[in-house]
Amino acid sequence: MKKNQPPSETSKKPKRGNSFRRRRKPAEGEAFRQPLDFSPSTPKLRAEEAEEARRRGFRRAIGVVVILLLTALGYVAVKETVWANPSFALKHIHIHTSGMLTPREIMQATGLTQGVNLLTTDLGAVRARLMNVPGIKGVSVQRDFAGRMDVTVEQRQPVAWVRCERLGWVPKKSGAGLLVDAEGAAIPCVHILDAYDALPEIQDETLPQVVPGSKLEGEQFAAALHLLHRLKEKQQLGGHAVSKVTVKNSCALEASLNEGLTATFAWDNVDQELKRMDLLLAEAAKRKWQLLNINLMAEHNLPVTFRPVAKQGAPPSAVPLARPASRTASTASSTRRSSR
Repeated sequence: MKKNQPPSETSKKPKRGNSFRRRRKPAEGEAFRQPLDFSPSTPKLRAEEAEEARRRGFRRAIGVVVILLLTALGYVAVKETVWANPSFALKHIHIHTSGMLTPREIMQATGLTQGVNLLTTDLGAVRARLMNVPGIKGVSVQRDFAGRMDVTVEQRQPVAWVRCERLGWVPKKSGAGLLVDAEGAAIPCVHILDAYDALPEIQDETLPQVVPGSKLEGEQFAAALHLLHRLKEKQQLGGHAVSKVTVKNSCALEASLNEGLTATFAWDNVDQELKRMDLLLAEAAKRKWQLLNINLMAEHNLPVTFRPVAKQGAPPSAVPLARPASRTASTASSTRRSSR
């Protein structure tokens, strides 16, 4: 920097110790602007604001107290008129049902006790608890607010016993018996009714783990159940009665019919083979054949086993008779000679 050159404005350093800013003098003809304070604060105004704040706080406190009092009064009123009102207490449960489960067992499954309030009872929860029972198919729950609840239960109607000794299921044994309805749902046997004695049996040792109330799994079992339905339909039309359907292996089903007749089916071709069986049985009735076994799995020639019959002129089979006490040996020998 040259000696005689004056320092520039930008190079001037600010003076220390002077922290306030000088007010610029207005130019000639320029209006002087002074900001206005619209909220002046004076001791009187501050006292009035404090008083108003106290009034607002008092009004809020009074409002909270009133709301609490009204809430408490409403709770007491609802409790006395609704919850604690004996008119809405449960006095009677009417069970409408038919099946293996007794009304007492169904009432215990509802989880309801005498005296509970009908207005606060969750009917959906009651239905859900009943639907968890394996032997129940449908539930309807109604209340009349006069101390009565009507529960209508549709129980699953079994169509056959299930035998799977590998899993411990044995027919006609309470606690270890398993029934199945027309939809294939598993029903553990709680009580053995007289009507269940005449039910046919489905034997399947390939069943997976059984879940009570759920549909039994397995294509072979489903085919066996379908075969049982079809044979029962034919029985109602005068056909052979079915007593047992057995899953023989991964390919074959065996149906045990009355008069000792057995028929073997392919599990994946039941309907077509039933038609062939009808034709064969009609021909057998026409020719008076006594059939013992039919293998319907063959496509062209059906293997048939006939029941053995006595030859022409052969003596009939002997029938054992009770021997009289006074019969002597001579009488017995003469009887043998006369029979010769």
